[in-house]
Amino acid sequence: MPVSDPVPGRPQRSGPACLIEGFRMLGQPGLRRFVLLPALGNIVLFALAAGVALWGLESALDAWLPDQASWLRWLLFPVLILALLVGTLFAFTVLANLLLGPFLGLLAAKVNERLGGPAPPPGAGFLPDLARDTGLELRRLGYILLCTAGVLLLGLVPVVNLVAAPLGLLLTAWLLAMEHAAHALGLRRMSLSEQLGFLRLNRLGVMGFGFASMGVLLVPLLNLVLLPAAVCGMTLFVHERLPRTPDPE
Repeated sequence: MPVSDPVPGRPQRSGPACLIEGFRMLGQPGLRRFVLLPALGNIVLFALAAGVALWGLESALDAWLPDQASWLRWLLFPVLILALLVGTLFAFTVLANLLLGPFLGLLAAKVNERLGGPAPPPGAGFLPDLARDTGLELRRLGYILLCTAGVLLLGLVPVVNLVAAPLGLLLTAWLLAMEHAAHALGLRRMSLSEQLGFLRLNRLGVMGFGFASMGVLLVPLLNLVLLPAAVCGMTLFVHERLPRTPDPE
């Protein structure tokens, strides 16, 4: 399916506005049962992420700081735990999208149906669809690893490493939005290259959505339901920017 230009005449909310609307959708009758399993799975994974981050930081500080410099722990701990939590929660968000993909796909399909979006193209059956979706997720994971490795390598180059931190923030926002958009774009049977083409065409809204998601990751309790809310919000984002009927193959 070729990537289309934005649909003329259709209102288009900003990325953050779509995320806010996604949170509002969570309590709508008829959607709650599709939200429950992704939300519960997300809570479990976030609890694991926070536990891993805290345990890892405590162990690292115990190993690296001598006893006479233990006062530094109180200075370093808040900064390091914030950075580590963001990185760990992002990694677990990617993992949650992989593990909870079938449930998130059902949620995206239900939201898409409510918005009056096009019905997904006829599938070839459960096993072929499962193989296709698994292959797509693996390619997406490869893209994430490649981009992340590129930024990490930049951080090792003197002088150039000054831009590594801001690039890392931009990349995190982009990858979060890409992960959350995958389920809505998957309903239209888009390949990874077609999905990336759509995201680049709408990069300002996509980055706004990604940065808003990063902000929510840092808000206790609210971050526990970010995953289903972001899937709802990105389904709305996609619906407002793609034709109501699929383009001819």
